[in-house]
Amino acid sequence: MGITEVAPGLRMLTFPVGQAYAWQDGDGLTVVDTGTAGHAERIAALGRVDRIVLTHFHADHTGSAAALRGLTGAPVVAHRAEAPVIRGDVPGPPPVVPPEERELFDRVTPGVPPAPPCPVDVEVDEGDVLDFGGGARVLCAGHGSPLVSGR
Repeated sequence: MGITEVAPGLRMLTFPVGQAYAWQDGDGLTVVDTGTAGHAERIAALGRVDRIVLTHFHADHTGSAAALRGLTGAPVVAHRAEAPVIRGDVPGPPPVVPPEERELFDRVTPGVPPAPPCPVDVEVDEGDVLDFGGGARVLCAGHGSPLVSGR
């Protein structure tokens, strides 16, 4: 796992596929996404994890969420539309891949293991403001629509 300081208190965590973010608020961390399965111990080693925020259900964003929650006891926060997929209650819809991205998608996705189901402790909605990073806002547009985004 690579770590890059993006701004004071904000670190980008990079994995072979995808990335996540660790936001330092006081003595604790808010982890935004968890990468693919297998990274929970390395993420937990960064410090006290106070919450895990998942932007959407894709396995490269949620893969280590259940294990990280188990290691740290941190609550998992996700949009209510994504929560049933993250919990494993329903399958996610098939991806919509534009033709210009098909080659990359076909090359990358076979290396992404499925994400284990993960409890969602807090469900949020469009417009909600989360208590970290100066007030992250819940959006409903973008890559995985809905999406949780920093300010």
